[in-house]
Amino acid sequence: MSKLSNYLKSDVAGYFTSCSDYWCDVYDKKVSHQSFNHYAICKRMEIVLRLVSDYAGANKLTMLDMGCGTGVVMEQLLLQGHTVYGIDISPGMVDRTKQRVGRYSSASCMLGDMERLPVASNSIDLVLCLGGLPYLHNDWTGVAEISRVLKPGGMGIIILPNAFRLGCLFDPYYYLCRIWEYLWHTIWKSNRKPLSASARNFGKNRNFRIRRYRLNGINRTLLANNLAEVRTVGVDYGPPTFFRRAILPETIAIRCSEVVRESAKKKGLTWLRAFSNQWVSSFRKTCEGSST
Repeated sequence: MSKLSNYLKSDVAGYFTSCSDYWCDVYDKKVSHQSFNHYAICKRMEIVLRLVSDYAGANKLTMLDMGCGTGVVMEQLLLQGHTVYGIDISPGMVDRTKQRVGRYSSASCMLGDMERLPVASNSIDLVLCLGGLPYLHNDWTGVAEISRVLKPGGMGIIILPNAFRLGCLFDPYYYLCRIWEYLWHTIWKSNRKPLSASARNFGKNRNFRIRRYRLNGINRTLLANNLAEVRTVGVDYGPPTFFRRAILPETIAIRCSEVVRESAKKKGLTWLRAFSNQWVSSFRKTCEGSST
């Protein structure tokens, strides 16, 4: 995967604590007032829950949600009867999760580092990491930890943002402005000290420290950690922008995204996945990864 983040972990924790209200509310907005971002977040949760359901069938599994956020996905899994452990580096997120799932006897949530999971090897049926890998100091270590805690044959699901998403391909801002910012921060300022995780740095990825990925790199990383890809799904496409300003009403942009997403399922058009804003990727732990 791509180069290491140089945000301090305490900064990452503090940032997500500061925006925990947003992550509580974003799933709950009324559909009639949904934004493209709300649509994308809800769509990826829908895809994840479908993959989990297909894998679990009628079985009740032991699951781990790495970077559990405010516990929205955890609660959905608990309602299906699974045992779910949540881990997050942000105290604010952990507090929110405990408030949400505290009434479930099969739930547990704790502060933890995804690069050093406080979980026994070969003990988890299914691991979710829905957006946490791009923030790790070493995302390879995070993937290795997923492999370590999974039982042989167990399933993992990750969400990764795309470096070449459709919404950027036709916007001249990314060719005239963003490319020079990228060169400045990754080449000429490559030895800088860790940056403060301000809302400006994080929200706009101003300093390019939140990773973006390429579709053809996902499978290599999984295989290197005894994880075999099962399926990778594109979540959302767009919206088209011109110098970062939307050029379509959000309702139309959402419809266009749905058309592209459905087209990407068809034979001969699966290459469209390469331009999704983000992917949901599922994989199984192979027998070779069964040793502790």
